[in-house]
Amino acid sequence: MRELAAGLGTSDRMLLYYFEDKADLVAASLEAVSSRLARVLDTAISAGPMAPAAFLSTAMVVLRSEAVSPFMSVWSDICAHAVRAEEPFRSIAQRLTEAWAEWVAQRLDMDIETARRDAAMALLAVIEGARLLESLRPGSAAQITAGLGPALSGFG
Repeated sequence: MRELAAGLGTSDRMLLYYFEDKADLVAASLEAVSSRLARVLDTAISAGPMAPAAFLSTAMVVLRSEAVSPFMSVWSDICAHAVRAEEPFRSIAQRLTEAWAEWVAQRLDMDIETARRDAAMALLAVIEGARLLESLRPGSAAQITAGLGPALSGFG
């Protein structure tokens, strides 16, 4: 907390006044980052209903943009800690994943609620996988989007 406080130009006591502990500070910071990302995505991705294939194509382009790339780097760090079961990252990642799944589901043009939620989780899995491959091999995300577009055209 001292290093962080010094970097912010304040004292660790001041941080502890506003935040219970380091986990509380991390959680609040990551919730703020997630909210900022949601605002950026709300502007870039229509809130109107979209077929899953159309959503995936749009999301893949937006998530590779310069405006969103820094958020995705933070998300990668959160996930790396969460996979190792490090708290508070694991519980934060779980909450954010549920919130993003709901955000995606609200944008899908599908009549059956359970199918819409399942499709949202499937789309998040594809996006996460594509994002990981893109970081390892630039250009992969575009190939994935091109390959999955025809495969998903009949889905939803």
